[in-house]
Amino acid sequence: EVAALAESVTPRVHLWAVLDTLEFAYRGGRVSAAQAWVGGLLQVKPILDIYDSKVVVGERVRTLHKAVTRLLQIVAEAGPLDEIGVIHAAAPELGAEVQRRLQASHPERNIVLVETGPAVGVHAGLGAVGVAVLRSA
Repeated sequence: EVAALAESVTPRVHLWAVLDTLEFAYRGGRVSAAQAWVGGLLQVKPILDIYDSKVVVGERVRTLHKAVTRLLQIVAEAGPLDEIGVIHAAAPELGAEVQRRLQASHPERNIVLVETGPAVGVHAGLGAVGVAVLRSA
């Protein structure tokens, strides 16, 4: 029953995440040293779009503040949502800020805040924040 339920909601699950640093993407071989250096210099914060087992760099935004604001816009544009959760990688203050801002625009929802485990944290890097949603059927 649990497996069937998980399979039935999988097409409705979507995650977007902002990376605070490209250092871990460089360490994992996803970007070159030059890309990581220039990205750090210009304060480029990629917004990852994770859906259907695919990870795509959706946008690249300069500064963390602008990237978080864009992340919230993306969630707002996602349509009707049944569930919303905020995920952070050793960034509880940033996670709480995202949670507060989402709660203000979705007062009817109980928006949970969780910290990632080490497997996700090693790829996303410290300071990453994301929003996971379950879209309405």
